[in-house]
Amino acid sequence: MPRRRQGRKPRPRVETRPRPRSRVREVLVFIGVAYAVIAAAYAITIPFGQAPDESAHLPYVAYLAEHRQLPVFQPGQGSYEYHQAPLYYAAAVPAYLVGMAVAPERAYVAVRLFGIVLALGVIYLTYLLAREFYAGQPWLAVGVAGLVAFLPMHVALSASVTNDVAAEAPFAAGLWQMVLGARDGWRWRRVLTVGVLCGLATLAKASGLILLPVAWLALVLEARQEGTRRLVVKLLGLTAASLAVCGWWLVRNWARYGDPLAFTAFMQAFASGPRPETLIGQHLSAFNYVRWVVEWTFASFWGVFGNMDVFLPTWGFYMPLAVLTMAATAGAALEAREHACWEPWRRRAAWALLSTLALVGASFVRFNMSLFQAQGRFFFLALPVIAMILVAGWGRLFPRSWRGTAYALLWVALMALAAAALPGWILPQM
Repeated sequence: MPRRRQGRKPRPRVETRPRPRSRVREVLVFIGVAYAVIAAAYAITIPFGQAPDESAHLPYVAYLAEHRQLPVFQPGQGSYEYHQAPLYYAAAVPAYLVGMAVAPERAYVAVRLFGIVLALGVIYLTYLLAREFYAGQPWLAVGVAGLVAFLPMHVALSASVTNDVAAEAPFAAGLWQMVLGARDGWRWRRVLTVGVLCGLATLAKASGLILLPVAWLALVLEARQEGTRRLVVKLLGLTAASLAVCGWWLVRNWARYGDPLAFTAFMQAFASGPRPETLIGQHLSAFNYVRWVVEWTFASFWGVFGNMDVFLPTWGFYMPLAVLTMAATAGAALEAREHACWEPWRRRAAWALLSTLALVGASFVRFNMSLFQAQGRFFFLALPVIAMILVAGWGRLFPRSWRGTAYALLWVALMALAAAALPGWILPQM
């Protein structure tokens, strides 16, 4: 009989514990749903006009719905927001028409809900940006998304009729793509994508134009090894893609107002508004004026509601947030000291992101040198960057094993604050 072949001895089965399933996706969904519920409560219950310039933004949407053409800005006639870039207002027309069909007297609620959808996109894009920059730290990225979602002032603003959030969405997408470009390289597809996003940000709000020089810097930092000629061609391609989207609006403004951003016409309309030289000459010293701007801006970044006249308790709201901001900034400074250990691509991306904050800040200073407008919402274009700095700095204050919990505590506390502020303080003062 033929000998029977012996098979390999079976390996003993090793009992292995199942790997813990990451909860990142579930927590992100929870953040999105919780944000939508809280923001919808703001949108439904806050009376119309109790948000910055809301009563001037809605007539722009109504004009487009009725006339199907862009309005012409004329001081003293129509809405003083008619000079604004048109993308948000055109995109809001379907929501407005639905609102008019369902409940004409509350059509603004439908437009507010449209803004909440845009803000959900901003929250997710911020998560993608932080996830790529802080690779390997998913809970930090979740914490950044949570801060953007539940920052009380951002909740209230995104639940109103305003073009701010419409500019934030392409802006955040552009920053995300720049981080990817720093890591993976700037192929032509990414160059053109970022150019289009720059154009969309500008077409949503004039201040969105800031994204273009940030993109130039990011491209220069990445492509400096490619040679001058190749770099110049990509810079021209990025700029051309941006102008292909928003150039027609800039040309229209130049022809009508003599200014591609219509800023001069806007300033003429607000010639009687509060100006720094008037406040300094009659009421305040230069030092006190600067301190007033800083204090008002800080408070309104975290939450001053209505038409910048509904404040929350100083010791229960603003002072704890001031302590949190200072502590997180100190932590971010400690984190920055270790930037030499970062990969070269991360350092290049960090310079681009910081330039965003610097340019937004410079635009804010320039605006307030012409007109007193100390509103923290003007920094929301850079909110993803600010959130990354604050959350990373906050986590840096804790041992590494505790940081995931620290990130969660931060956005959970803000979520509770945003939810409680509406019935507890905001609505009673309106």
